[in-house]
Amino acid sequence: MPNDNNNGAGIKEDLSFGSLAVKLGFITRERIRECLLIQEKIHSFGVRSPKIGEIMIDKGYLTEEQVSKIFRTQGLKGGHNQIAGYKILSLIGQGAMGNVYKATQISMDRTVAIKILAPHLAQDDKFVERFFKEARFVAKLNHPNIIQGIDVGESNGVHYFTMEYIDGPTIESLVKLRGAMQERKAIKIIMQVATGHT
Repeated sequence: MPNDNNNGAGIKEDLSFGSLAVKLGFITRERIRECLLIQEKIHSFGVRSPKIGEIMIDKGYLTEEQVSKIFRTQGLKGGHNQIAGYKILSLIGQGAMGNVYKATQISMDRTVAIKILAPHLAQDDKFVERFFKEARFVAKLNHPNIIQGIDVGESNGVHYFTMEYIDGPTIESLVKLRGAMQERKAIKIIMQVATGHT
């Protein structure tokens, strides 16, 4: 996810793991450089490099609690969209309350859609409550014409709502592409939508 958080001077805030670790007073820049060199060295051997936080824990520079706090801070500031149990694949769309991503639910090996609450709203308890309320309402609905809610929660400071992923064009995109629909087809779609709301 792009980092678009600005400070008062209009300069983008550095939300990288190492920078936040320093800002929170957990580690020095010298130790970060040391861990980055270790990471690069491991990668040069052609094996998967551990995450920088894992190296810092192994070296005794950070605790697991401190690493978790850094991740939560990143999530609340929009510095990442890492959600435990999911792999983000691509951006599907953007809305008033946040972005929607195509993702893989790792435990079930299935494609899902994940709505992530915008970072600036995630710091407002009222918006978080509204976000979870919407997710729980959708999860209670069970109809072939309505997307099924799967999961809702918070991971690393990121508030998310996972839904069934439907692969195909939206009605809006079809109208933009082909123009106004024939009356019979439009009525059929409206009836399907109305049936889903009963």
